Amino acid sequence: MQAAERPQIDLVLIGGGHAHVSVLRSFGMKPVAGLRITLITDVLDAPYSGMLPGLIEKAWQFEDMHINLINLCQFAKARLIYAPVSDVNLAEKKISITGHPSVFYDVLSINSGAVPDLAPLSGAAEHAIAVKPISQFLSQLPEQVVDTQTLSIIGGGAAGVELALALRTRYSQEGSRPDIQLFARSHRLVPQAPEIVSRWLETACTEQDITVHLNAHVTGVERSKIITDDAEHPSDHHLVVTGVKPAPWVSRLDCILDENGFIAIRESFQLVNDDCVFAAGDIASMPAHPRPKAGVFAVRAGPVLAENIRAYLEDRPLTDYRPQDKYLAIIGCADGQAIAFRGKLAVKGRMVWAWKKWIDKRFMDRFNHLPKMHLPQADYPAAIKRLRPQTAQNIIYCSGCGSKAGSDILNNAIEQACKTAEILGADPRYLPTPETLSDAAIVPAFQTEAGDKKHHLIQSVDTISQHISDPFIFGRIAALHAMSDIFVSGGEMISATAHITLLRGSAEIQQRDLAAKLCGALVECAAHNAMLIGGHTIAADEASMGLAVTGIKPEIRPQTISHLDNIAIILSKPIGTGIILAGQMQTHVPSTAFEAALQTMLHSNQQAAQIMMAHRCYGMTDVTGFGLARHLTSLLKQCHLNGAEIHLSCIPILPHALSLTDEGVSSSLYAQNKSSVFLQTDYNRHFVAESLAIENLLFDPQTAGGIIGLVPQTEAEQVINALHQAGYHSASIIGNCNKSLQNITLIN
Repeated sequence: MQAAERPQIDLVLIGGGHAHVSVLRSFGMKPVAGLRITLITDVLDAPYSGMLPGLIEKAWQFEDMHINLINLCQFAKARLIYAPVSDVNLAEKKISITGHPSVFYDVLSINSGAVPDLAPLSGAAEHAIAVKPISQFLSQLPEQVVDTQTLSIIGGGAAGVELALALRTRYSQEGSRPDIQLFARSHRLVPQAPEIVSRWLETACTEQDITVHLNAHVTGVERSKIITDDAEHPSDHHLVVTGVKPAPWVSRLDCILDENGFIAIRESFQLVNDDCVFAAGDIASMPAHPRPKAGVFAVRAGPVLAENIRAYLEDRPLTDYRPQDKYLAIIGCADGQAIAFRGKLAVKGRMVWAWKKWIDKRFMDRFNHLPKMHLPQADYPAAIKRLRPQTAQNIIYCSGCGSKAGSDILNNAIEQACKTAEILGADPRYLPTPETLSDAAIVPAFQTEAGDKKHHLIQSVDTISQHISDPFIFGRIAALHAMSDIFVSGGEMISATAHITLLRGSAEIQQRDLAAKLCGALVECAAHNAMLIGGHTIAADEASMGLAVTGIKPEIRPQTISHLDNIAIILSKPIGTGIILAGQMQTHVPSTAFEAALQTMLHSNQQAAQIMMAHRCYGMTDVTGFGLARHLTSLLKQCHLNGAEIHLSCIPILPHALSLTDEGVSSSLYAQNKSSVFLQTDYNRHFVAESLAIENLLFDPQTAGGIIGLVPQTEAEQVINALHQAGYHSASIIGNCNKSLQNITLIN
């Protein structure tokens, strides 16, 4: 039997720069057997610096100039670790990451860019806004500048001039015309360009009423002024577009650095003294061929870097790369025109701007419009296609809670197993019934005395397939997901045992994964006063993790519901994780949606359960794989209620989940969840389309989802206020129920 390809070595990429996106795409298009790729990045959207001025003048949208690294990693089958690097030990092949376990590599590539060098400008760190890193710059850029204010750009190179012109256009579109001044150290703008280009740009600045200070050596900035060698200039906002330096951890690398502290590399992009480490982009310096820190070089280097890493893995000769001496530069004038120059040649006009937009869009489309996933078509025999037509289709099966068996499968299997076991001689007293089966079970035979109160032991077990490529984060989510059963039973955690399925592969990779997953589980268990006391590991073709958890709860008389009680239905966290994870698998999810889903999965249910228990809660359950509708149905049945009214407009939903629904994305468990629940609708005919979209999310499987709680209507607002104060900012009253309602009815 031929074994499936399994990871044997780790290629780790630090940074999602212009070169590394080419590496990811290359290995996605043509994978290498036995290679596992990991991207470590502190941003999920990688900006293309060449389009920044166009974004500022609103010629581009945010998504136009950013590469979605989540989708690109999914396409490349690469792990994504979303955290900043703090140190790299080349001798131990170990990468230290802030708030995260260390990551080990066999082959490493660094394309993490550089940070602004503000040291030469006194006060800049406190009072100025640096253009790099772009993600921080965009969040700090003043949204509105009034006519009486002055905005200063320090740096007379191409980036500084483009920024000044783009800001003039941006603020003019918004109805304001602040003073804009540009400070350049040289005797002309963009001194590396032909003189005609400098004259064109100076004319453009004059026409746009931008004051240009040439031969101006800025020495410092204060809150309300720019200081040069010979003058002080009033200024309200200071933007710095000057030199860059390496991140602090680069200076601690045990390798050869250039005179400015950047990583010295050979023409093959390998470190001078380390063959298994590559570097490219602003972080690297090729002493044999010094070039300015410009994105054009990283873009050109990307395909060569990818090929050289591939050649290194295959023991083939590497290609020597020499960056071009002359390169095409295009500067936008923010008036529908642009200037292009190469060497001594220069041209200006509207066609140049159209050309630049075409070049930029073509480059970005290579990474944001990736080839569709195509599953190999299984050659099923005719009998399977006839008897099981639904299984003869290519389906991308979801991970997390989206991979569990459907509720009908579970219930029918339990019923069948019990009947057969009794026929085979099993004592019926020890067989479960559908009424006694739940995610968490109280063990009545084991009661403990704590002070003068009697306590019950609670046990539960939950396992999810790996849905987050970062093993540490997955370990945290798996632990929180399992412990939630204890919390919604009104208990507190005391211990857990782990069951971890590792991917088959080399011993080194399995050990790295196991350590990271265990670390994530240990962090969350410790945060909830629980000890991980044991566990079991196996190897298989799909990774998963589960915890058998044990808790304790005081013996409390349950709240009884009368016919007069009006009950509010509260949901503590938004829904939509299933569809977002399904979208991610199809390289079809915005980074903001993924990040929001990640944060909600990492938010423990413990405090929410405690808040509901403190307000006469009749019953609660967490929302997991069977979706909101089925879990609510089970909760109502548990509380001897038959119906409820659910207000769809009140249901909290994760960002972009509805738009993914409109695009036809759904989890592979969606259909089974929907078929297992009967819901009535009472829709206003004007809002049917919107209501149907929200209704679809009621069957979306959730991983580490929130809590549904039934509380007296009189205490509902107190519960919501307490939940909001505790950080459950999306918590909402989504409906109501009482003894007289007979069905679950959905209302607009």
